[in-house]
Amino acid sequence: MATKLSYKGVVGEIDGVPVIKVPTSYLPTNCEFIITHPISTINPKKLTDYKIHRDPPGINGNLVEGRVRYDTFVLEGKKDAIYAHFTSYSG
Repeated sequence: MATKLSYKGVVGEIDGVPVIKVPTSYLPTNCEFIITHPISTINPKKLTDYKIHRDPPGINGNLVEGRVRYDTFVLEGKKDAIYAHFTSYSG
């Protein structure tokens, strides 16, 4: 189960809420964390593309390259199910 969770990016859990670490560049300026309820957003896959290279130079077998692009939409009637914590630094 731990392997399955780490594959999804889960690094821990706080009071039953899974913690997923993301790069700070994904967050707005001075945002420390965001908590969302699953019903508050729609997260479609916008692009899924895979390519198989058979016996590429230096590798015996198949090499699979792929990219998946996601997007997220916040539902107007459920936006209160999202919380973002911001800090302000003086300096």
